[in-house]
Amino acid sequence: MSKLKIILIDDDLERAQMTQKKLTQSDFEIVTCLVLNHQNLLPQQQWPADVILFNLTNPQLELVENDIHQFNLPTLLFTQDCHSQSIKLAVAAGITTYIVDEINPNTLGSLVKVALEHYKNYQKLLNDLNDTKTKLADRIDIEKAKVLLMQLQTLTEDQAFALLRKHAMHQRISIGEIARHLLQTQQLLSSSSVDQ
Repeated sequence: MSKLKIILIDDDLERAQMTQKKLTQSDFEIVTCLVLNHQNLLPQQQWPADVILFNLTNPQLELVENDIHQFNLPTLLFTQDCHSQSIKLAVAAGITTYIVDEINPNTLGSLVKVALEHYKNYQKLLNDLNDTKTKLADRIDIEKAKVLLMQLQTLTEDQAFALLRKHAMHQRISIGEIARHLLQTQQLLSSSSVDQ
């Protein structure tokens, strides 16, 4: 099995160096170790990693959130801050797992596995939500386009749908896309006739 690749982000240089040494000795690969500067964001660079470990005394969640979106990886936050508001804000910022403890190399593997599964499930939910939104938008646009075709060409609903499907297949795009093109064209023609 390959070593787990970790981006380690800490707000204490001495602790970061000690943690990096412990994790490396425990057969984890530290891709990079960054010390979080509370005035600056981390460098805009991508590293081939499996997970981000934040080890923060006082989590600055606006910086953490930016880093999470930059790397787009499962994240574990180790801290001594056990306030429920901090936990809520951290989860809202995108932290996958919030641990009120120090990093322990003996239990880290299990914690990372849990974080990876949470992250996969969360990503699947996001993808499903986006697919559902797209399908709903397609259905709305298809219905509007059918009504437009029925009005312009005195077609039945089935004929209008068949016409949309035929043009979508001919142009090798989805019926939703062809419906949006038709609606945009109709909007363009309507606005140009108003301008004259």
